[in-house]
Amino acid sequence: MLIENYKVGGLKKYGLDYAGMKEEFPDLVYCSISGFGQSGPKSHRAGYDFMIQAMGGIMSVTGEADGSPMKVGVGIADVMCGMYAAISILSAIRNRDHPGKFDAGGNGQHIDLALLDSQAAWLINFPDQII
Repeated sequence: MLIENYKVGGLKKYGLDYAGMKEEFPDLVYCSISGFGQSGPKSHRAGYDFMIQAMGGIMSVTGEADGSPMKVGVGIADVMCGMYAAISILSAIRNRDHPGKFDAGGNGQHIDLALLDSQAAWLINFPDQII
């Protein structure tokens, strides 16, 4: 298992990206954590907890009712992304270690986890509280 949170493409020059390692280690579970994912228009940007809290919407539901958006007291985007990473890694390891039981059994996987995606997923039920 390998977990990395370098900027997208940062490990490629060393041959330590998933593509560079999967041939030698086909059962590798490789988790890339970035601000905005490994592809897409914002993938090249760095992502920080404070920025992701604002972009992901959590700051809109904290603080005083008539006040400005407010950061959650802890680095919640980082914490929640770490929890999603742990669950994803455990699932990938189980999948790898039980060939034939699941779709990709016996193979490693590349997990692409973005702070912004995790933050959005964490707020999935918020609109229900408004209605």
